[in-house]
Formats: sequence, structure tokens, C-alpha cells
Amino acid sequence: YLTERVQAVGFDLAAAHFIVHRGGRVRFKGADTWTCQDKNGEYSLPGYYKEGIHVEAIDASETSLVYEGLECLSNLRYLKWLSLASCPHVDDWCLDRLCGQYADTLEHLNLSYCWKVTENGISACSRLRNLKTLNLEGMDHVKNIQMLCILLEENNSNLSIEGLDFLAERSNDKHAE
Repeated sequence: YLTERVQAVGFDLAAAHFIVHRGGRVRFKGADTWTCQDKNGEYSLPGYYKEGIHVEAIDASETSLVYEGLECLSNLRYLKWLSLASCPHVDDWCLDRLCGQYADTLEHLNLSYCWKVTENGISACSRLRNLKTLNLEGMDHVKNIQMLCILLEENNSNLSIEGLDFLAERSNDKHAE
């Protein structure tokens, strides 16, 4: 987190620079295209504050994002879509912070293959009031994942959980009895 960068470009562009520099990508509000590094590691983002530029989507998949790095994602008032798929350092603390920060805006969250996330992290997702999709592919290591999914969907009738067929597993368990 560089205070000087935030002062120079604002929260949204500072977050965009932070994510893209680390190999992720961002999409701005009203845009159809993603901003990311090219094959040479170059990317084009404004180096000064521009009115009306807001980060709406972040794909930080497979980046080395850590808890402290989340400071660079603070104050993104329009963030609706976030992928943390296969981030090796994302854990329950990270999720708790993100769920608190984006409780009212986040609509799509991908936690696929986040091996450090446990049932506590998944439970924190209940605070995301506007969440529409939650991808939990490869999260079979989470204790009581099926029950957590059922509780999350009961808590939020608009939520669709992807990547994990928890209802079929639940149905198969009943048939085995």
C-alpha cells in the first residue's frame, strides 16, 4: 500500500495498478474489456487521477495476494465481481476483511482452490448481502462444506453456489442410509 500512489491516482486506479502489476486483471465500471499485462508484462493505466474511473471487477486468480495487500483494495465503492481462485495465501482473515468491506456491493465471488480458507472463511460470506454467485470448486477440504452451502443459500435466497454439487452429495448421503 503506497499512500503516495493513492494520493496521486485515487483508490480505484491505485488498486488497478496493484492488481495488474501482480499479474491480475481489472475491469472498470461501464467497460467491456479487462485491463491486464500483455505478453511483455506491459500494461496501460492512467498515472494520474481521472474522475469517473471505478473498478467494478477484479480477477486476482493465482496471484500472491496476502492479507496486507488487501489494504490496496480498500474503498472500492463499485466492486461487484472478485475472483481469488487459486490464490495460495488467501485465508479466513482475508475473507473476513473482504466480506466486511464489500458486504453491500459484492455480487460475485470466486474462491475456487483457496486451500487456506476453512469453514470460518466460508461462513463470513453470509455477510455479503448482495452476493449472487459463489464459486467453491475444489473446496472439498472445508469441513461441513455441504451444510455451510445450505445455510448460505437459506440466508440469501438470491445466491447460487457454483463448482460444488452439494445438493447431490446430500441426496446421495440420504439414499445410502
